Amino acid sequence: MPKTLLLADDSVTIQKVVGISFASEDVTLIAVDNGIDAIARAREERPDAILADEPTSDLDVDSAAAVAALIVGVRPGRAASRSIPCVPNSINR
Repeated sequence: MPKTLLLADDSVTIQKVVGISFASEDVTLIAVDNGIDAIARAREERPDAILADEPTSDLDVDSAAAVAALIVGVRPGRAASRSIPCVPNSINR
C-alpha cells in the first residue's frame, strides 16, 4: 500500500523536485501551494507524512513549524488518532 506525502509549498520548483525524488518510491504525493489548502487536504486525505514550507499570508503564523502544527492538529473529534509526522521545510529569505 503506498504511503501518502502532503507537500505544502508555493514553489513549483520544489514541488517538482520532491515529485522527482519520490517518483520511484511507493509514495503518493499531494502538492498544495498554501496553508489553507494544506489543512483541507490533510482533513480529506489523512496523509502519512507532511512536508510544510514557510508560512504564507493565508495563515496567521510565523514559522513553518507553526504551519505544521496547524496541519497536524486538523483531526477534530479524533483525540485517539495517530499523529502525523510533519517536517518543516523552510529557508530564511
